[in-house]
Amino acid sequence: VYDISDYSTFLEVPKFIEEILRSPKMDKLPPTVIVGNKIDLADQRQVTSEEGKALAAQHGTLFVEVTAKDHVLTAELFFDLVRFSALRQK
Repeated sequence: VYDISDYSTFLEVPKFIEEILRSPKMDKLPPTVIVGNKIDLADQRQVTSEEGKALAAQHGTLFVEVTAKDHVLTAELFFDLVRFSALRQK
């Protein structure tokens, strides 16, 4: 999860992914979603949706933007992750 209004948080996402992959039992990234949070702060946006989508595509993950403040799209996020996980297992 990164804050769309704080570019430095977006730059941390690849580090988190690498940390997951360094785990002794991980030979590939588990079903994962990159989440851009705080879309309620669109007027302060520093990370574009396109940048988030590109990062997700680079790592083979899902991508979604949400706002936890207003619970916009947060439930859908979990449903999408479950569907994505099921598709990867086929």
